Amino acid sequence: MSKKQVVLVDATGVKPKRGEDRNDFLIRLVNHLDDEKKFNDDDFAKLPDDVQKWVNAACKAVGAKPPKPIADFPDLEPAGAAGDKGKDAKAPKEPKAAKEPKAPKEKPEPKPRGTGKGAALRNLVLADPTMKVADLVEKLKEQGHEMSAATVGTIRSDFIAGLEVIKAAGRLKPAPKAA
Repeated sequence: MSKKQVVLVDATGVKPKRGEDRNDFLIRLVNHLDDEKKFNDDDFAKLPDDVQKWVNAACKAVGAKPPKPIADFPDLEPAGAAGDKGKDAKAPKEPKAAKEPKAPKEKPEPKPRGTGKGAALRNLVLADPTMKVADLVEKLKEQGHEMSAATVGTIRSDFIAGLEVIKAAGRLKPAPKAA
């Protein structure tokens, strides 16, 4: 790692992110340095002269129209060079072994339509449209379905209103007579 970079990382707290492109890191560092709220003139004055020169050149490159690439630190040591702490020069990881494909999960059989709570409630309302909400809640409990009175009342009134619309349109057929 460059000595100038070490000075700037210590001064700003901006560090390279894992897997981050080198130029993206430099742009992020320069943007931090160029932001008065994050790095003011007093902080800049504390930097060594050679680091100040690099920061000024980098800010000009980023501010140019179109932006120019930022020149890397001139004292940057190549990865694995003497004095490198090994942080940037990690040995490449071995590729992971291919994972065995998982067996496809079996989807549960879908319930046949008309077997849930709502269907049970609508069947009770069809059997006796005058049945009160409290009685419907009791009948549903007997069938193993838990529903609040508010839910039962809402579904009941919506279902009856729907039946009346169908009946008014002449689409409701009379129920077959039991033999």
